[in-house]
Amino acid sequence: MSAARRAAILLLAAALFAGAAADGPSAELLRLPVRRGAAPPAPLGDLLAGAPAMVSFWATYCPPCRVEVPVLKRAARRWRTRGVRVVGVALGLADAERAARAARDWGVDYESYWVAGDADEAATRLIPGGLPATFFIRGGEVVRYDRLLHDADVDALVPKHLGVAPLPRAGGG
Repeated sequence: MSAARRAAILLLAAALFAGAAADGPSAELLRLPVRRGAAPPAPLGDLLAGAPAMVSFWATYCPPCRVEVPVLKRAARRWRTRGVRVVGVALGLADAERAARAARDWGVDYESYWVAGDADEAATRLIPGGLPATFFIRGGEVVRYDRLLHDADVDALVPKHLGVAPLPRAGGG
């Protein structure tokens, strides 16, 4: 397959994802089996239980993902009072011990799950632009953000995509 054809297919997939129906990539994300520790896999959507959430995919081979961790840590602390969950989902880890070690080494102190090897391909299909990738999930609505997050991005995207009130500005304004 030519590079041009691959690029066209990826663009089509991205366009379809942007307007995905309930049985499209949004549903695939919510059905993605993830694990917390050594627990058996469960669909991501079941674990979120309808709560508004930022779900960030990361991998130990992704330097920008590591740069994003402090932003996600601050987001978890700042938005928790508004009912927003910040969730990290690690890719490319073989077992619960490696997942826990990677989260600990990176300083991840927000909810953390991992995708077992048998579901890595399904997860990779959800992020055709690569890592880092964050999904804003509200009920069955899913919006993908394919760039490195900064604090200002989070503060703009959370209210927009998760339907929560903005945080007060520093200094009371």
